[in-house]
Amino acid sequence: MAKRVRPRPAATPRKPVTTPPPTRRVRRRPPPDFSLLCGHRTALMVIVDGDGVLRYWTPSVTAALGYTDTTLPPTLYALLRPDEEPLLRTLLSTLRAQLTGTTQQCLLSLRRADGRWRRFAITATNLLATPGIDGVLLDARDVTTHEETEDALRRSEARYRDLVDLCPEPIVVHVDQKFAYANAAALTLFGATDGSQLLGTPIWEVIHPDSHAVVRQRLHQIRSEGRAAQLLELKLVRRDGTTFEAEVAGAAMTYGGVPAIQ
Repeated sequence: MAKRVRPRPAATPRKPVTTPPPTRRVRRRPPPDFSLLCGHRTALMVIVDGDGVLRYWTPSVTAALGYTDTTLPPTLYALLRPDEEPLLRTLLSTLRAQLTGTTQQCLLSLRRADGRWRRFAITATNLLATPGIDGVLLDARDVTTHEETEDALRRSEARYRDLVDLCPEPIVVHVDQKFAYANAAALTLFGATDGSQLLGTPIWEVIHPDSHAVVRQRLHQIRSEGRAAQLLELKLVRRDGTTFEAEVAGAAMTYGGVPAIQ
């Protein structure tokens, strides 16, 4: 007896698997006059909504941070150091509760596309109720070099202090004719037990009136010519009123970021 075989149903052709095209982020366009104003700015300017989502950014984002329209993260928080996220959240929350046009300022570190960090001074303006913008405008100025310069200056002054603190020769620094620094040898020379007895006081308190004229002439020479003054014998006064003579030299310098004389 022959076995009956049922015919198999025709196979349904499978649809080819296709990969969806990558989404392309498009900058939301603010009013034309605003684009004209900001589009040519060298400083970085971005617009974020009240939650920090990026809505618009000037082309300078590429020069400042190295991102393109397609590689820039969707939120500003993704560019921040984790410990600075609360600072931005507080800033946006404060602006949301204030009137249009209100500004807030802060310092934030933003991560470049290459992983390096840059420091920016941020001025944030509330434009949430401005038609066509509906966000917070962030005007960011790169201050990394400025902060690095200040840091280098602080390190330089720290090295200077370490060097002269233990110097056996008396050394003082005065700014606007008031003592700003005195090493241990100088404190001993003038009979001071600690720096508070000398720092901030006019230099004329330790210079005898007989030497005032020559010291004024010497200070003018240092400031105008910018060169070191040779040793000069002066009559000085200790804190207890006793006088003594000493050879003094001077030179212009920068101390605490301001002109000074050592």
